[in-house]
Amino acid sequence: MGIVPETIVQRIIEHLHAMDREANTTTAKGTPTGLNWYGGHVRSDLQRPQTEPNWSKRLAELLNTDGIQAAAEMGYPDKPRTKCDLVVTNDNESFWIEIKGAWKEYCHQTGTTGNYISYPPTPC
Repeated sequence: MGIVPETIVQRIIEHLHAMDREANTTTAKGTPTGLNWYGGHVRSDLQRPQTEPNWSKRLAELLNTDGIQAAAEMGYPDKPRTKCDLVVTNDNESFWIEIKGAWKEYCHQTGTTGNYISYPPTPC
């Protein structure tokens, strides 16, 4: 028997928290990039690095370290030129996961600061 989906979800949440902590590259404003601008942490050499693909790649690395088979930026079977952010395979079953960072705009609109709502259970 493989890892239950709830465990996979919990590991993703834990890894998102860890990624937020590890993204301590300082921006031009003197603040850490955090999960918000993770692309700037991974590729600080670029003026406009992509955040979402870097989230996907790092999550796949961390899940694989946990013994959970994961791959980033995989082509969909019926549309191989269109990529899925994260594919987790467990007991011959694949979970195709799209990662979204909607929390940034939500926090901006509500005027709140602090933790992100991209991963529960911490609200803005």
